[in-house]
Amino acid sequence: MIHQLKKSCSWGLTIEEGINMRPLKIAAADDERGVLLLLKSILSKMDGIQLVGVSENAATAIELVKSQKPDLALLDIELPDMKGIELAEKLRLIKPDLYIDIHYRS
Repeated sequence: MIHQLKKSCSWGLTIEEGINMRPLKIAAADDERGVLLLLKSILSKMDGIQLVGVSENAATAIELVKSQKPDLALLDIELPDMKGIELAEKLRLIKPDLYIDIHYRS
């Protein structure tokens, strides 16, 4: 009986309450505007996703996470002012439950 299950995920969704779940809040940081435009285009078409902001550097990404409290941060591995790994560590200090995805281009 799936409707009787109450299994929660990190942002409060339960199987029973799935229809009423709040959007997954995402912040993105990449120094290439084309990548940010592509992310905006893709994420804006997805139900249940809210892009709360984008940043072209680590300093702005830190402020974005402080102010918007996203659930997920999409980070470039190399930003002009900081490496993505270092930024991820700083963001975790601000929001310990933040999911982080670091991407790179080969």
